Amino acid sequence: MPSPGWRGLSGGLTTACWAIVGSTEGIVISEQLERETMFLRSGRFQRAVRQIGQQGLVALLVLIAAGCGASKYLKMAATEREAGNKVAAFRHYQQHLQEKPGDIEARNSRDELAKELTGEVQARVEEALSDSTAIDEALLRSQLDILEQNREFDVYGTAFTPIRSRIQDLMLQLEQQRQAKVMQYRNALRRGDIEEATTLLSDLRGNGEQSELESLESQFVGMYENSLDRRLDQLFAENHIQKAKLERERLESVALSADKRDHLIAAFKEKMASRLLSRAEEDVRSRRYYRAYRAIVDSGMQDDFVELLNLVQGEGAKFYLDQASKRLRRRELYRAYLAAAKGYELDRNYPGMVEMIRDTRDQLVPQLQRYIAVTAFGAPVDQPDLGPQFSDALISELFRDLPYGTNILERQKIDLVLAEQKRDYKQASQILNVDLIVTGNVSVFDIDRQRSETTSTTRAKVGERRELNPEYEALVKLHGDNIEDLKDVPERVIAVPEFQLIPYSKGRVVLKGYAAVSVRIFDAKKGG
Repeated sequence: MPSPGWRGLSGGLTTACWAIVGSTEGIVISEQLERETMFLRSGRFQRAVRQIGQQGLVALLVLIAAGCGASKYLKMAATEREAGNKVAAFRHYQQHLQEKPGDIEARNSRDELAKELTGEVQARVEEALSDSTAIDEALLRSQLDILEQNREFDVYGTAFTPIRSRIQDLMLQLEQQRQAKVMQYRNALRRGDIEEATTLLSDLRGNGEQSELESLESQFVGMYENSLDRRLDQLFAENHIQKAKLERERLESVALSADKRDHLIAAFKEKMASRLLSRAEEDVRSRRYYRAYRAIVDSGMQDDFVELLNLVQGEGAKFYLDQASKRLRRRELYRAYLAAAKGYELDRNYPGMVEMIRDTRDQLVPQLQRYIAVTAFGAPVDQPDLGPQFSDALISELFRDLPYGTNILERQKIDLVLAEQKRDYKQASQILNVDLIVTGNVSVFDIDRQRSETTSTTRAKVGERRELNPEYEALVKLHGDNIEDLKDVPERVIAVPEFQLIPYSKGRVVLKGYAAVSVRIFDAKKGG
């Protein structure tokens, strides 16, 4: 056990040293210095020196000198902290504690700064994660990098644990969703569903390893090339040239690497041009100039077939003008007008074309005044409303498609007259003063619903939790409890939103209707 002399000497020299250098906050302890200076001059100090001997005194002075030297980091830490440089102050405290790990006061100050700094980092990460629509693997990895870059402030290795675990959970959920989309993508390829496969490939492109993405792209290219001939043959057979053009345009936005996308577009254009040329040449030989013209224009490949297009327009305009003239002389006004309209679209500047379209229209319009009666159609016993519904739909379609001058009577009036005349159409047509009566029966009607779904997730706010405000705690640490006089004092407790990844399904629904309808048209002039 140290002697009283030793304790007195140690206390005196230590206090003197701290008085000279300063306290942890740089405040000189002048009164303590004066008392200890008097002690050094007293006889007690002299007796203590004699008790420990010269070598012990030297060792003690070396020890105290080492302790006095470490305090320079404390002064630097206090200065930086007062200036608001938290990072620099934290690092100075760390330097001091490396040399003097037992300094409880310095450790507490360091821990306070560490809590503030880690709180600020977590707040930045929380803000980045608050937008659920922007969460992807790249964002999550960048936030993990931020935590790693600021790991020095997590002195006990626990401050970042909750937020790091949350990010890892989000990454796991994203990976599970990605694997599910990969399965959906491969199933879409097997079904030949280009539209769904394209959508899924675009979603997958933002995540996953490069090697896996290349494999998925190669699978898409292989499937598309294998089905391209069949798809184009079907579109040309159905005369859906515009759909072929739209499909080529969609290829330009498919989420493929540039070389694979260019390869597919080139293959598509080559095969489409070959079919278009063959089709147009056959139409020209058969004098179907208008169909050849529409195919080239609808394909969007006019620049690739300039000479052929000029040939079709020139020969076609002459052909349709001759057809219109012949039919007009035979009083075939509808067919004459149709031929003139085709020729006018091919080349409106062809000599005589404007006059022909005008003459045929002037003669045709007076004959377009027609009155049509559409009755309530019959329907199955178990679906009695189908008949009237179909009649109403037919009336709407006729109003939209029939030429100017066609009049359609109200269905309720027609049904009343037919009931009175016991469905004698000739007598009813005279009473109603109509040219045509349209009637019929709906025997079958069904709707087929086809759904294709993909699973995705969104990050939604599910609640809030209350926690201490790091800014408020920092002010309390700096100014003590007397902070009410300060301006703009933040709230002591703040609400922190809590989010959760919620899965949902998205996709498309295709409705296809099937109907069996028999229609009868009664001509009042012909009597049947």
